[in-house]
Amino acid sequence: MHWLERREFDEARRIAKNVSEQVSYKYGELVPTADIMKIVENMTGIDAKFTELDFGLLKDVDGNTGAFDNYGAAMYVSEEQNKTVARIILNSRENPKKQRFSLVHELGHLALENMNEGDGYLFSAHIDMDLTSISDADLDADPTLVDEQAANIFALMVLMPDDVFRTALKRNDSLDDIAQLFGVTKDAVLSRIMLGYKKEA
Repeated sequence: MHWLERREFDEARRIAKNVSEQVSYKYGELVPTADIMKIVENMTGIDAKFTELDFGLLKDVDGNTGAFDNYGAAMYVSEEQNKTVARIILNSRENPKKQRFSLVHELGHLALENMNEGDGYLFSAHIDMDLTSISDADLDADPTLVDEQAANIFALMVLMPDDVFRTALKRNDSLDDIAQLFGVTKDAVLSRIMLGYKKEA
């Protein structure tokens, strides 16, 4: 059995399908991230807000810069004026396609309720990786990677839903064309192919 078939990821697939069915989109247009955010807010009761920050300026505990260059986003959830707010910070050094994926990845953590708990807040940091960079052994050794891959699966399935993704594969020969169609990277398209899609009846 491939690690993508692990039971831990069934919930990510189910919730992604539920969100995808509520998003309004047409073939040839990007799946609107504003719609995804609104749906996740309604599901969770959490207000989501996002901004950009140059992660290259962040310093580690020793005062060195560059330690966070491979992070796509960070998010913390806290109580503010009697409501729960998720603040998503996107790495401004990344291109818009990666930022788009990172935003939906973080929304996936909210929808899946799989964030790390701190002192009165929840925190998530998204390290850029595709589905090919993780093995079964990695997932067994580090449970946080299971949560990260579940959020990746959520983002892949919501940004490239089954029916429209299947149509795109039939109509396009080039990974570049498919990546452009969905506003994602070629690596994301390859990862989505790995996930498979529902066959037509």
